[in-house]
Amino acid sequence: MRTAGMLMLVLGVCLAAGCSTPGIYEIRLSAPLTVAARPGDKVFVDVKNVTAFQNIMLAEQVRSSLQTKGYAVVNSDNEADQEVRMVVRFAGLYDEAVSTGNILTGAATGGIAGGLGGMATARRHRVWRRGAGGALFGAAAGAGIAYLLEEVGRKNTFVIRVDAEVKNKRDNRVSAATIEATVGEKNLTAAGAIMRVVPDIAFQVTGLF
Repeated sequence: MRTAGMLMLVLGVCLAAGCSTPGIYEIRLSAPLTVAARPGDKVFVDVKNVTAFQNIMLAEQVRSSLQTKGYAVVNSDNEADQEVRMVVRFAGLYDEAVSTGNILTGAATGGIAGGLGGMATARRHRVWRRGAGGALFGAAAGAGIAYLLEEVGRKNTFVIRVDAEVKNKRDNRVSAATIEATVGEKNLTAAGAIMRVVPDIAFQVTGLF
């Protein structure tokens, strides 16, 4: 059984050093997620998107990641050993997320300052360490979202919020959490923010298989 509390990217701290592109990248979970899959399990994936943004390719990302790991992705929950269900609840500006109640409170959190232009490299070279209870943690540098919002600009800071549920069909145990990603960079668009965070939102679940 694998459990994750909070997973965060290492982008490198460079705001204090005067980087030309300060940024925010943070992922928070409302509760630990637990997966008890066995190698070769059949997995049913169902992802719904109730936001106005239709280019959120989360389902494709989750399915591809699971298949790469050797799991069989099936088209019916009746065939499955594991079920992964996700709903994209919100995608939009940080201030809108706050005003509509789409910000997690009391969740595990930590701000990360870094040049987001290097995100692809950071993602390829991501290193995770295993903590107590099997949780996966990425090394992080706390920077403070409130401070970074002023540096990056509220009109360039976006939140994507996803409800995730994993069900072990063998014993019908369900593990559920809300995953919230915050990303900000000067001149960042909503489409750009979504493209950057979707692989890592998917990883909060698929990384446990």
